[in-house]
Amino acid sequence: MMRRVTTLSIRALALAALVATLALVPTTATAEPPRGTVKWSADTVRRLPPVHAGIPQPRRVIYMNRHGGLFLPGPNNSSANTSSIPDRSAQVGAFGLSDDAWTRIMACVRNQFAPFNVEVTDVDPGLIPHLESVVGGHPRDVGMDSNVGGVSPGTCDIIERSIVFTFSEVYGGNLQGICETVAQETAHSYGLDHELHCPDPMTYLWGCGEKSFRDLDVECGESTPRSCSCGGQTQNSVELLKERLGLGESEPPVIRVLSPADDDTVTPGFSVEVEVSDNNAVAKVELRIDGAYAAASSVPPYSMIAPPALPLGPHEVDVVAYDLSSNRARVTFAIEIAPDCSVDADCAAGVICSAGICLGDVGAPCDRNGDCADALCASVAQYERMCTRLCDANSDSACPDGYACNRGEGGNLDKCWPAAPAPGGCLSVAAGRTRSAPLFAGLALVALVVLVRRRAALGRRAR
Repeated sequence: MMRRVTTLSIRALALAALVATLALVPTTATAEPPRGTVKWSADTVRRLPPVHAGIPQPRRVIYMNRHGGLFLPGPNNSSANTSSIPDRSAQVGAFGLSDDAWTRIMACVRNQFAPFNVEVTDVDPGLIPHLESVVGGHPRDVGMDSNVGGVSPGTCDIIERSIVFTFSEVYGGNLQGICETVAQETAHSYGLDHELHCPDPMTYLWGCGEKSFRDLDVECGESTPRSCSCGGQTQNSVELLKERLGLGESEPPVIRVLSPADDDTVTPGFSVEVEVSDNNAVAKVELRIDGAYAAASSVPPYSMIAPPALPLGPHEVDVVAYDLSSNRARVTFAIEIAPDCSVDADCAAGVICSAGICLGDVGAPCDRNGDCADALCASVAQYERMCTRLCDANSDSACPDGYACNRGEGGNLDKCWPAAPAPGGCLSVAAGRTRSAPLFAGLALVALVVLVRRRAALGRRAR
């Protein structure tokens, strides 16, 4: 349905973009937010009969398209990219925000439709029947005014292969607004109308916080009451979606903790390894320590690292798994954190003791930032990933012997890397100082020893 964009000051737009990229937040600007619209078909305008109890509904698919594409006018067919929305061929732009922003939008849309028998995915189902929700571009891409935030075809019936559009460019980075428009436009293709209830995404009303489908009979309309387009004077979003989609499954995931075991003693920055299975699909796994969020994983094998700064002593650990229907399972166990070391000598070669944790010094092999004393694990050129530290290429005093400060290219920061041999037997690195050839030979020997002992050096952290 139509979301109107009024003129905002540059300052207000910048603030809205900053806030929305940090988190999914409701619109707080004083100007009216964008609105979606529905393009009603002249075909069928009627209310579907309720689904009879006990008759299962097919699991429908909502494909979230962040890539845009070329859409041709014609009968709605998400597999053929034909749509009743544009009057001519339309090239719709891609979603222009970050991968993290997209992940947040996907989680929000999945949560909106979690109670119902649908799968929300961003993998193109191809020829499999699906509704396609295009998120990206600008309303002018389909020949609409700039005050349109989204659009869907509408018939009061289910449009099985519908294509709906949410024009993310007009939302100034407001992820929650984008998510709620996706929910509204998608529901239009399932036969829902606008209604006068602010907490529901089917409304034009705003300023009441985050929206979700509500199980209430409310009047239809945009700003004033009117008869519902599909008959009657009221609409119940939840009941209508239940009629058309059916309810989602309710079986929770199954969690098996591989490590650590209950009552284990671990070292700071310990790893939690779990197996999770589900009758449908696992959405994500969260690690919580003493009730506070610590880490998450959405791809198996599910491995999460506890914050290294946790206090020593006993802690309660929760592993929480969610499936695509938002069913949740939880496993709780206890651990005790003991110091990994007290002095450097307690750690392996190339590793130092930092706040009770054995961490890699500059040049030590690493897999992640948390392995390193300077919290920086990186790779460059022919070198394997190793611990390093930031420096100034104009003065490499921050780098230890055997290393020189390499000037970062393309906006990358300067970092310490092993000095490379230069013609004539000297060692050099771009924008760094020269070193002697004997030093390079010694460095090579040290690197060999460190690589051989890599697992021993890092393995102490997970004993």
